[in-house]
Amino acid sequence: MIQKYFILLVPVFFMAACDSSQESGSSSAVSEKNISEVEKSPVTEVVIKPVESPEIIVSPKPEKVAEKPKESLPEPPPESTEKMSLSGEQVYNKSCQNCHATGAAGAPKLGDATIWNKRIEKGIEALYISAINGVPSTAMMPKGTCGTCSDDELKAAVDFMVSKVNSN
Repeated sequence: MIQKYFILLVPVFFMAACDSSQESGSSSAVSEKNISEVEKSPVTEVVIKPVESPEIIVSPKPEKVAEKPKESLPEPPPESTEKMSLSGEQVYNKSCQNCHATGAAGAPKLGDATIWNKRIEKGIEALYISAINGVPSTAMMPKGTCGTCSDDELKAAVDFMVSKVNSN
């Protein structure tokens, strides 16, 4: 029975011996090479010291470089805090005439007394509210097509359109 184990162990030992001889041969070659390089180097002694605390190097602040003077640009005019107000006729020409000049989408035409008088009878405030808030179930949306117009500008546009009915 020992013979069986011996036969199995011999190849294992043989393989291990071959591997270790190859490793030692290669490491000895590396060691000899390293030793010869060390012998040729001017360093004769290597001392490794533990680092107790990192060395902090403080460099002086760089000197401030003088900035070139910026070219002077003309100052923009101060912005007005108040919005420029358009007249009623300007608002009409800018936005309202798109529908009210032709009667598009059922809009009352400028100067058509028959259509406008029915609306004027409801009162000027009702016309203002229609211009500002729009008219449900019609093409008249809030502020018509002048979303940037103030309420006062829209009221001026209504006044302009009403004046055209009264002047005919």
